[in-house]
Parts: sequence; structure tokens; C-alpha cells
Amino acid sequence: MKAKNIFNLFIFVVILSLSSCSLEEVPYGFYNSGNFFQTEEDAIAGLMYAYVPIPSYRGLSQSFLYANSLSSEEFTLKSDAGSDQHDLDRNQQDGSNNTATRETFLILYLVTGRANTLIEHIPDIKMDENERNHMLGEAYFLRAYGYYNLVRLFGKVPLRLQTLDGFELVGKELSPIQEIYEKSIIPDLIEAENLMDANIRRGRANKVAAQGLLANAYLFLASAKESGLEGYEFVPDAALYYEKAKVEAAKVIHPETSTVFGFDNDYLNIFNVEKETSPELIFYTISSLATVGVKNLASTLTTPYCSEQTFMVPAQHGGFSSYYGWEHMWVEVPFYNTFDDADKRKKAFFCTELTVAGKVHTWDNGTLYVDGVPNSAGYCKRPFATKFLDSNNDGDTGNRYTLVRYSEVLLTYAEACGNSSEGVAALNQIRTRAGLSPYSTSDFANDADYRKAVVQERAWELCFEFQRVYDLRRTKGMEAMAAKYGKTLVKNYYFYEIPQEEYDYNPGLKR
Repeated sequence: MKAKNIFNLFIFVVILSLSSCSLEEVPYGFYNSGNFFQTEEDAIAGLMYAYVPIPSYRGLSQSFLYANSLSSEEFTLKSDAGSDQHDLDRNQQDGSNNTATRETFLILYLVTGRANTLIEHIPDIKMDENERNHMLGEAYFLRAYGYYNLVRLFGKVPLRLQTLDGFELVGKELSPIQEIYEKSIIPDLIEAENLMDANIRRGRANKVAAQGLLANAYLFLASAKESGLEGYEFVPDAALYYEKAKVEAAKVIHPETSTVFGFDNDYLNIFNVEKETSPELIFYTISSLATVGVKNLASTLTTPYCSEQTFMVPAQHGGFSSYYGWEHMWVEVPFYNTFDDADKRKKAFFCTELTVAGKVHTWDNGTLYVDGVPNSAGYCKRPFATKFLDSNNDGDTGNRYTLVRYSEVLLTYAEACGNSSEGVAALNQIRTRAGLSPYSTSDFANDADYRKAVVQERAWELCFEFQRVYDLRRTKGMEAMAAKYGKTLVKNYYFYEIPQEEYDYNPGLKR
């Protein structure tokens, strides 16, 4: 892909030169990385440009959502969805023609490429030193974020740590998983943590986000080593990385070290896209409702189709009204049924009722009702996800995706601690809020038994938050998941294939 872009730029420059009156004429008005990064305003603009792909139409809003959710037990699809999407649902992804994984690959490389440019140029900009350091830290965070997602989704990928400003830099072979962690993910997040402050900047990363993501990366390394995931043989000792995860997560959850973020007992406050008041929100994307082209497709794809009539969800979900549901991605009912009826998350994270034209449509254990009377024509055909709900969703609305939140880091800490009083206490904060009975250390035979329970708790607490497939992969739990929920496993379910286009345009890549 990179070679194609450079080639197109080359052709453009040649045509421009040939059409000029003189070969010595100096063109004006063209920006490039060499003359753009001059001021603080330039740095901010470049930084925002690096964030843009993450929540985009082809990022978290659609392709990234497919790649991160369909392979798990969270979602299935309507029958006439694209064949490449059904391939993900059946865990038989083919890198040569899968649109979702191809676009996810591209989006993540856009993030890492733009971050490289920022890392190269921000240090030379004359501006307030603290702000410069923080923005440089954000660039390191974004590069780590991109490669951390790439390595968990695709395994070995080309590692590029400089801007592609020449043909000689395009060819790059697949880098070992160890190299990607040791040259980018871990050092970049450590650098980001050191450079950034903990101040809240809407939709941007800070020190606490770096600590939370680093804790997650250490946890992934520990459990991948413990489970025997292919490619993670280089990790010297799982216990060492569990301890590293614990130390980083503690920086986020212990009030004596971090008072900026905290636990929130109000689920609606955490996920209501109209609010940004929850102390749980550490790193999340945000796009203005008025921004042209921004689409909260996660909301559109997962809400019911009501014949283009406006529907309203109950007050417990914000009382939002909408009319643009596509009913494209369906919550897997067997997954919904794993939630205890006493679990408050079952009512908070799923909706089984909506009002259309004054009539109440409900779903109850497979039966559809309209105003309390069984009716197969009801619009609420199954539970649907509420974490992406957006009021007045007309297909061109804002979005917010929570990528690092306090409860996720708390669960990382709980898992890293193992079956200990401090680990169980952290886990019980999550369970108590959900209205479930607390655990004690005596409930588990050993650390492995306990950590299995934490991973299940993560499945419930963090559903639809781009975490589940990663948890299944690091614990090598895909086979158990498939057997439990009747999902299919064909091929490439621990690492997706590199898209064919990368082989076509990257002369250094060999199969």
C-alpha cells in the first residue's frame, strides 16, 4: 500500500514538473513534513491528523469493529451481510479478500505512519516545553497503540519506525513478534508515560492511558507465555510479566498514585455518549456530531431496523430516540444468556425493549411481544448492544469508543495479582457493582483457576469494547469458546492473514 501511495505521488510530481513553464520555477503553497511542522499549531494539527483514523468510518466504526468482535461469541450477523464478514464470524478469514481485516490493517498503519512523522518533527518545534513533551508522548502512545493492535490481530507484521519518504524504505519483511514488542510497543509506552502528564484532554491520551495500555500489554505477554500462544516463546517468565502488569495497573487504580480517574457505579454515566463526566474514561475517541462524514456506525450496525420509524429506548439506557438502525450485527443470544439474571450489566449493556409509534416492543427469551401480546412482527427481535447508543442517530452522527477505562485496568490488576486477597478485592469491586456475590480466595483451587474466572468477568464487564478477541487469543481460549457457543473455527483464528495488497506493494515481503 505504501509503495502505491509513493508511486502516485511520484507521478503527480512528474506531471506537475512537465506542465511548468520552467524547470527552475519554484512551486509555492505545498506542504510537506519538512516545511509544515514549524509552530505549536502545526504540531496540534498533525497530532489530530494522527488520531483521525481510529474512530473513522473504516476504523472502530466498522471494519475494526468487525475484526475485533465477530470472531468472538459477542456478535453474529444478518444472513445477507457480506461474505467476508461471515468469514470472520465463522473464523475462516482469508487475507486475500477480506475487506474488514484489510481496512483494519490499513487504518492501523495510517496511525503508526503519522505517529512516526510526529516523533521525527515535534522535538524541533519551538513551543512550550511541557506541551511539546506531552504531544511527543501522545505520538509514542499512538505508535504503540497501532502496533499493539496489529501484532495481536496479525502476529508478525512489518515494523516501520520512520516516515516512508523514499522508495528504499518501502520494502520491509515481516518482523518477529518479539521485535515489535521490544522495539515499539513496550519502549514507546514507557516513553509516553514519561513524557505525558495526567491532565484530561478530550479524546486524547495522557500518562494514565499509557500506564493502562502498558499494563494490558504486560498482561498479554504473561498469559500468552503461560498458554503457549505461538510466537510468544521469547517471553522469559510469565510470573515476571504478571508482576510488571500489576505494577503498571497499580499506578492507575491506587488513589495514592492517581486521583484523576476512578470507579463509577453508574453504568449509564460511563457509556452515555452525550456525557463525558465519568471518572472511568481514561482514553476514548470522540468525534463531533456536526463533523461531516463522521459516522457512528457501531450504533447503527447494532440497533434494530424499525421500517425507518423512530424508536425510543427505555430511560435506563438514556431514553434515546433513533430511527436509523440497520440490524446488521446481532448479539449472540447464548452469550446474553450467560449473564446472571441478577447481574445489573444484563440490563445495562443489553436492551430488550423499545417503543415505536406509541407501542412497546419487547423480546423475552425468544418470544416477541407488542404491548405485552405475543407478536412475531415485533421490532425488538433479540437483545441489542447499548454501549454504542447515540441519541438522534441519523447515520451521520458523533461517536465515542472507550479504549482504556478504569474498570478494564482494575481487571488487569486483578488478573495480574493472581488468587490473592488484593486480586480478589479488585475483582469484587466489579462484581459488587454488578449486584453479584463477592468471591473469596477459597473459591479457587489455584492461580490458573482464579485467572480463568477473571477472564470470564472481563467478557461480561468489557463486552463490545474491543477486548474479547484479544483475551481469547492470549489465553488460547478460542477452541473452548467455540465449543461452548457453537461457533465455527476453520483457520486463522489466532492470527489473521496479512492482506494480499501488502504482498503486492511491499517488495520486501515474502510468504
